[in-house]
Amino acid sequence: MARVRKPELKGSMGTRDDNYKPEVMLPYMLKVFSEGHDIAAFCSHFGMCRDTFFSWLKRFPDFAQCYKDAKEKSRIWWEIKGMEGLNNPHFNQNVWRLMMRNRFDMADTRIVPVPFRANNSPKQNFNVLNKEIAEGRVTPDEAIKLANYICSGLKVEEASKMRVEIDMLMEKLGIPKEGY
Repeated sequence: MARVRKPELKGSMGTRDDNYKPEVMLPYMLKVFSEGHDIAAFCSHFGMCRDTFFSWLKRFPDFAQCYKDAKEKSRIWWEIKGMEGLNNPHFNQNVWRLMMRNRFDMADTRIVPVPFRANNSPKQNFNVLNKEIAEGRVTPDEAIKLANYICSGLKVEEASKMRVEIDMLMEKLGIPKEGY
């Protein structure tokens, strides 16, 4: 009975460290990522799995550095495609935005670190917010949301002060707290 041989994958590398060939792999990684591709294209070319790729990132500093550089090249490629799409009525900005977000860890919304302090008064927080706006670290939309947050804090603070004043007045008038 004839034995059937499994077809060999192009460039099959397996998972062993001795299959790591930086002189071949690093230039290829830079090339393929600079064309907008990512880990899947690289791994497919060498017949390796993603687990091996991520394992090598930990084991080989030159591989990790090359990946970091390659990701930047890929990001530049995608940013150029986005710029080219500005003048193209058929450009699918939703797909482009999804690709950017998923490939480059770009959040749909950003987290804006504003140096508010817990013991700041609302007026002090408004001053901090105005400085952040003036220095361009906060967009107008973000400023509105943060101002609403400060206003909510102000309302809570005012309500608390009013409650204290009412309690003091009720005490002076001799009205028990349970009665109101």
